[in-house]
Amino acid sequence: MILLASYQQFVFIEFFMQLEDNYYKMTSIIEDNLKTNEVFSGCFYAFVFSLIIGSFFTYFIHKVFRYHFYSTAVKRDWIDLENVENSRVKQEEIEIIPLLPATIGVIERFFFTILVAFYLPGVATAIITWMLIKMATGWNRIQKGETWRRMLSFQALLNSMFSLTFAVVAGLMANAQIPNESHILLIGISLLITFVILMLRIVYGEKIEKECPSLFIKKNHTSFNLRSRKYVTRLDVTD
Repeated sequence: MILLASYQQFVFIEFFMQLEDNYYKMTSIIEDNLKTNEVFSGCFYAFVFSLIIGSFFTYFIHKVFRYHFYSTAVKRDWIDLENVENSRVKQEEIEIIPLLPATIGVIERFFFTILVAFYLPGVATAIITWMLIKMATGWNRIQKGETWRRMLSFQALLNSMFSLTFAVVAGLMANAQIPNESHILLIGISLLITFVILMLRIVYGEKIEKECPSLFIKKNHTSFNLRSRKYVTRLDVTD
């Protein structure tokens, strides 16, 4: 009986030890899963912040800068509203290739978000070098010395700084330097600021377009009207 009781006690002890061991294993697995989920969550919010919100913000702020430039150019007689094509500011010099700036912005934010997220050395140097390269491409504009050229160049520099700021903050979100609890708040604040910039862009844009309608019309060109089978002249309004 004593041996049987000892055996039963041993079985119970072994059972509870296995149960405790399984508990710690399950706890470890759950903690690992939670950490994995936190990593995926951080990366998801980081790229939403960098690529989506950053794209809208930089686009809207670019438009605000451009409207500000038009307003200043008209006030300082850099642009003659009566004869836009013969103004000091030539349309071809300030024309922007559609989608090119936005594409470059998305690529640079994606690239630098990854660099910051993985703690890669020399990130600050890489960011500064990239900004210098972008400035160097427009160096001739600055070198010519005209005020309007410098104004456009430094507006582009500011826009690049905003774009790269989104990349750096997103990288810190991805590597948890900014706690996960703060991600939703950070995204909410950035969306609010982006909305304010959008409203400014709409109000300011409507004001400038009413005051300077000739700046937003391209050259007349001829197209063929299929219904009337006649060539007609039409005006294309730019954004």
